[in-house]
Amino acid sequence: MAANTENKDATMQYLADFSDPANYQAFVDAVGFIPTQPTATLNTGIGAEVAPYLANFRVGYEQYWIAPKGAGQFANPFASYFKPFGTYDDPKELADKVQADLQAGLDAVK
Repeated sequence: MAANTENKDATMQYLADFSDPANYQAFVDAVGFIPTQPTATLNTGIGAEVAPYLANFRVGYEQYWIAPKGAGQFANPFASYFKPFGTYDDPKELADKVQADLQAGLDAVK
């Protein structure tokens, strides 16, 4: 929730409702996501398939990444800008672009 939201009460109510174990389980069952709440179960076909691998599951770094304010579009760890998904085929050129966009955000917070 944004600190300066004009809808704090509605946002808090949404989070409370969504976090209710029954509501969250209904969401997980409807969309097929792997649940993150400990009370939820994997009732879907994919859930049954991945359940054996989740005993030591940890969220990956890219799920926690928040780019600094002012960073450019290339300053993220989860996009692929290499061909065929993107337009780059030169690693050095892309690394320089990523570093420049990240540095712009880091410099903005100083």
